[in-house]
Order: sequence, then C-alpha cells, then structure tokens
Amino acid sequence: MAVPAPAAARFAAGIVRRHKVRAASIEAPVTSLSGGNQQKLVVGRELARAPRLMIAAQPTRGLDIGSTAAVHEALIGLRDQGGAVLLLSLDLTEVFTIADRIVVFRQGRVVGETSTADADIDQIGRWMSGVDQEASS
Repeated sequence: MAVPAPAAARFAAGIVRRHKVRAASIEAPVTSLSGGNQQKLVVGRELARAPRLMIAAQPTRGLDIGSTAAVHEALIGLRDQGGAVLLLSLDLTEVFTIADRIVVFRQGRVVGETSTADADIDQIGRWMSGVDQEASS
C-alpha cells in the first residue's frame, strides 16, 4: 500500500479528527469502515470544500444513532454558517431537525410548502399521501 502524500495525509487526518471517524489509520481502505464512519468521512470531505450548497439525499439512512447525530450536526453547522442544505429525506424527524422550510413533492410536483416553525405534521402527511389532492379532484 502506498503511503499518502503529506498534504493528503494532513487533509485526511483533519477530516477524521473533526468528524470523529473511527478508523484503524488514515491509510485504512474506506471499505474497511462501518457505514456510519464512511458517511461521516464523505460528509467531512464535502464540507472541507466549504460549499455554499450541499445536496444531501437520505444522508442518514441505515446509520446508527451516533453516526446520525454526527451527520446532522455537520449539516446543521453548514446551515448555521450561512450555507444552504437541500435535504431529500423520507425521515420527518430528520427533516424537522435540519430544515427551515419543508417542500413536499408528489409525482414530480410540489404539493405543499411551509416553514418548519409553522409545519403541521398531519398536513404534511396529507400532502405526502395525496389525500388533499384526491379530495379536490
């Protein structure tokens, strides 16, 4: 196995440290990491680029509680620093944790939009299931 260049090693070590990635070493293959540690590594790598926008599709699906919390913390950190996070998630707890606004799409169309502060979970459920559309048809 080739030893990483010093700059790459410093970059990797910074991500591992900041995002609490558990790895035997920074030279360990990514495939040897748990799914949660892989996800934290990917999120950390992308945040290292200081993006103005991050698109996160199902960012915590299948992760344990600790890894989910770490990914949420990273996305909220970007949001709180003025970056935009476009979150695509079926997990309403995740949506309410991270989002400022909720837009529900159904069959390729926007069927509802609200701020998280004004959101009504029952209304969001109706938008998601299409109940309001069927009543108005």
